[in-house]
Amino acid sequence: MNKTTYEDTCVITCTDNDKKMTADVLEFREGQHCTVSVNRAVKIQLHFDQWSNKYVGRSAGLEFITEGPKGYTAKQSFRG
Repeated sequence: MNKTTYEDTCVITCTDNDKKMTADVLEFREGQHCTVSVNRAVKIQLHFDQWSNKYVGRSAGLEFITEGPKGYTAKQSFRG
C-alpha cells in the first residue's frame, strides 16, 4: 500500500503580471481543488483544469495558477 504526502506550501503564479509567490496550502484534493493562503491575508480557491493540468483561480480581479504542492509517495508494507 502506498501513501502520498504533500508539502504545506506551493508556488502560485499571477498570470496577469507573471509574479510568483509561495502560498500556504490550506486544503488540497488532487485533481479537484487547492485552497491556499497568501501572506496569511488572502485566501484563494483554485479548481483543477484538466486541459492545462493545473489549478486555476481568481481573486481581486487577478488570475492565479499553480501545479499544486509537491507530493511524495512512500511505500508501506505490512508484515504479518
